[in-house]
Formats: sequence, structure tokens, C-alpha cells
Amino acid sequence: MAGRQLAVRSSLPLVPGQTLTAQIQLRGSEVALVLQGGNPVIPEAPALQTLLSALGLPQTGEAARLLAFAQELGIKLKAAQLKKALLLAEGFSDREEAAELSLLLADKGLRSDGELLFYPSHRIF
Repeated sequence: MAGRQLAVRSSLPLVPGQTLTAQIQLRGSEVALVLQGGNPVIPEAPALQTLLSALGLPQTGEAARLLAFAQELGIKLKAAQLKKALLLAEGFSDREEAAELSLLLADKGLRSDGELLFYPSHRIF
């Protein structure tokens, strides 16, 4: 916006490469992007599909978003860590956040196994 980049969160299940049109609105002290003109468009993304396949990851929005998260933070793309993060996240209601946390912990050399993430007295979120 005005030559600046803004970080935004979406309640829609978006994947990298999707395009949408939104209007910026001020709602009290918050800025909101309101979707305009229907649903987001998912273009053909052969490069993304090729990368997911090369890493042995499923061709899902969840895997694509985790891959985008890793690339955004400069996390080295290790197939085993990405697969483990997706698998461990299955037990959480917010699977995307759990997968991201698991991948981030693994990248920092910390345990990111089910015992740590799922054990009630140590639950991270």
C-alpha cells in the first residue's frame, strides 16, 4: 500500500499464488481487507506442484502454505521435517499454526514431536 508491504492474515484457506481483489477499510483502530468480486482465483502453479512433488508432499493447500511459510522465514526445505510437521499438526484444530510451530522448532534444533506438542501439561497452544 503506497509502496509499502503489509503483512496480513486471512480467514480464507489461501494458497501461494492465489489472487484476490480486496478493499481496505478502517474498522475502529484496525485495518481490514474486505474481499471484493467473489472467491479468490487459484492459478495453475506448475512450479509449486513440482516442488511439492519433489519433496514428497501432498498437493494440498495446507502443504503449500507450510512450504510458503518455510520459504518466507528462510527455513531450509527438508522433506522429512515438512512431512513430520504436517503429520503432527493433524491432531490440532488449528493445523496450519501447529505445522508451522513444529517446523520452526525442528529448524531451531528443538524437539517437535507429538509428546511435546500434545502432552497436556506442556501444551504450547
